[in-house]
Order: sequence, then structure tokens, then C-alpha cells
Amino acid sequence: MPPLFEKAFALRAPLYADPAHDCCRLFNGAGDGMDGITIDRYGAWLLVQIEKAALLQEQKTLFPAIIQAARCLPRTPRGILWKDISGSTKPWRDYPCRSSIMDGHAPPEELVVMQNSVRVAVDLMLGRHTGLFLDMRIIRGLLAQHYKNGGAMLNLFCYSGMFSVHGLKNGLSSVLNLDLAKTALERARRNYGLNGIACDERGFMYGDALTWMKAFAKKGRRFDFVVLDPPTFARSKQGSFSVKKDFPRCLDILSSLAPGGLALTVVNSPAVSQEQYRQWHPASWQLEWLEHEPDDFPCVGQPYLKAGLWKIPS
Repeated sequence: MPPLFEKAFALRAPLYADPAHDCCRLFNGAGDGMDGITIDRYGAWLLVQIEKAALLQEQKTLFPAIIQAARCLPRTPRGILWKDISGSTKPWRDYPCRSSIMDGHAPPEELVVMQNSVRVAVDLMLGRHTGLFLDMRIIRGLLAQHYKNGGAMLNLFCYSGMFSVHGLKNGLSSVLNLDLAKTALERARRNYGLNGIACDERGFMYGDALTWMKAFAKKGRRFDFVVLDPPTFARSKQGSFSVKKDFPRCLDILSSLAPGGLALTVVNSPAVSQEQYRQWHPASWQLEWLEHEPDDFPCVGQPYLKAGLWKIPS
């Protein structure tokens, strides 16, 4: 097994020195030289996710190589977990998978880690995703300066509420969290509590984003800041959401929800090019900045992540 893991881990070693974060991506598949595997650090634990079934046949060499490389990290992990997601054909929220122990021992049922000086509860054992999008670290950092003057945020597809908590800790006056998954809203409430933020139930709404956006627009409700970070595809009893079909429709409504305000819009899919992402936005919107994956998420070819901060005209 080539020393790919040692090389990748060494490149991320400086991230261990930043007290604002104790989680990051340590190995990013093809971007680090081996397609079909990712390795993430969450505090004192590592989570290995295997996306290609062929790699499961190489456990006898693959797993010892990862364990050996982990011993060279600035902090030796207490445990290394691995998860087989090679059979996933469903949206990540619905995929039933469970981690196994590769080395060391399992983390607590609720593990609390830090990103951008925000405490967040993660689950490393069950499901496809943990409760934290690690690739948002740089983007959240850039947003902090825009929260200093206060204001109200609408966080669409809020998931675990990380944009909300980070915004409130950095100056926002209020946030309305909206998600079609009740478990997501529960996670968001938990993260409010972990950061000592009062949890007003009026700040959490369950339902379809497009439906609520249209209702807000009709009622003349306005926000200073909107976060639009949807899944690439999602299905529920209320219907389905597709980035290619519904993302442009959301942008049309946003103009009336945040006139004179800011919108963070995110597309995380290789199927949408940077040019298409830009063209979807109204010509009158001003792009403040555009970001892609952070350094710990190297990629091959076009970036998955397109995240832009846009100024919406009054």
C-alpha cells in the first residue's frame, strides 16, 4: 500500500494547531490519490467512509495502512471507525449504515466537536452523515464579518443549524430555521443549547422550503440574510427537491425576501458547473465572493462546491 495516507495526513497537520477547530478532512478520495475513500477527523476520533465495494476486498492492507498513518498525526486518535457506504442509492439522510471499530474504541453516543469556535454534536456511528459539513469551515469564517451589524437570517434547509449558531454567536439578532426533516430541527435545537443560545420555538419551522418562501413573500416578510444550502436531491411525503429544477426557482423568490440584503447560495454537485451556477442568479445580483472546497478537500477536475455570497438589490 503506497504511503498516500501519511502524505495526506502530513498536509493537514497544521490544522491541529488551530483552537477554533478540532475537525477536518484528512483524506479526500481521488483528490489525495485513492478514489472511493474519505477519512475525517472529529476531535479524538477518525471516521473512514468507504464508497467503493472493491476497496472492501483490500481490508487486510488498507486498514493497517490507515492505522499506521494515524500514529503519525499530531494527536493520536482514541479510535478509528469505518463505515461501508458503497451500497448507498438513497439520499444520504435515509441511508441506514452503522460504523464499525477499526482501531481503539467507540466515541460517546453524542460527541461534541468544534468548528469555527462553535460547538456541535455529531453522531459518528449511525447514518450517512454526522451532523456537520466539514467543507463549510472557510465559508463560515468569511461570513463572520457580515454578521457584526446584527439583522435577521432565514436559514433554509438548516439541517443541524450550524450557520444559525455561528451567525448568532457573531452578531446576528435572530434566525429562522426551516427544514423538512424534524430530526434536523432537533439537531439544530441541540446545537443552540451546546452554545448557550436561548432556543425560541418561533425560530424553528418544519416544512417545504419553496412553500414557506412563497408564503413569506406573499406576507411581505423580509430578512437581512438568507442561507440557501439545499441537498442535491431530496424526497419526502410533501414532494421532492432537485437542485437543477428548484434552485433557480428559489433564487427568484429570494429577491423579494431580502431586498438590499445578502444571500449565501450553495451548490455541492459536480453536475452543476461554475458557469451554470453563476447564470442561475439574477443579473442584478452582485457577487461579493465565490468559494470552493477548502484545502483539506482537494479534488480532481471541476470543484463540487460552489458557494457564493450575493448582494441583492433593494
